[in-house]
Amino acid sequence: MKLVDVPIQVLLNGLSIGAIYGLMAIGLSLVFSVVGIANSAHGGFYLIGAYLAYFFQKLGFGVPVAMLLAILLVGVIGVIIYRLTIHPIQSLHENVLILTFLLAIVFEQIIRITFGPEYKNLQPLVSGVFEGGGIVMSNQRITAAVLSVILVFLLSLFIKRSKIGKAIRMTAQDSEAAQLLGIDVTFIYLITFGLGTALTGASAVLAAPLFTLYPAMGWLPFILSFFITISGGLGSVSGALVMGVIFGLTDALVSYYIAPTWGLIAGFLLTLIILIVKPQGLLGR
Repeated sequence: MKLVDVPIQVLLNGLSIGAIYGLMAIGLSLVFSVVGIANSAHGGFYLIGAYLAYFFQKLGFGVPVAMLLAILLVGVIGVIIYRLTIHPIQSLHENVLILTFLLAIVFEQIIRITFGPEYKNLQPLVSGVFEGGGIVMSNQRITAAVLSVILVFLLSLFIKRSKIGKAIRMTAQDSEAAQLLGIDVTFIYLITFGLGTALTGASAVLAAPLFTLYPAMGWLPFILSFFITISGGLGSVSGALVMGVIFGLTDALVSYYIAPTWGLIAGFLLTLIILIVKPQGLLGR
């Protein structure tokens, strides 16, 4: 690889992982903006999504089918969890925060008991490596980034154009007014929470093949998503995506020019600086 091409490689790595970070955070941001709760079990749903894909692969399903089933099932689990545990105490925000944090711990222990503490590998959606023009990048990383952008675009289209999407927007703006207009707010909350967890599952099955699976793997995605969401602007889906890309680029550049161990630290410091300069977040109001 030529030295002149290295920065391009680094930028592409940053953009690709940033797109995945953005998708990862959007599930958390969507739930907060519409349902109005901070879902501390966000990383737990990420964990479940990755391990469900692994489980379905072990059952003999093809990689695309296994990943799709995992995403759908995480969404269903999210709907059930919301209806049975979160909805009855939704107005008590501190209780919801503690409850969802405990759920994340429960998810981790269930995975540990079921699959064991050993590291596992999830088969990629696309194998092999792309090489060209001095760029070397795994096909899975490229595919994950492209699919992340597509999913965000489809989400935006769904929210702007569909009947349910418009109801979601109205509920996010003013839930009481939405109720007066005949919108079933409880149903919208249910759908939104399921959609948010499904998006988290999607980020898991796309990102997990790039790393390894282990029972405590959900905590870092939760912390990343939390920082990206608040620095992008609480409740701003577009802010989460933009900040995810910025975070990814910062991570990649600092890891290359300074040291890999400083990449994530620099990303977290950047989010803190953004919040100091603009407390409402990058695209927050």
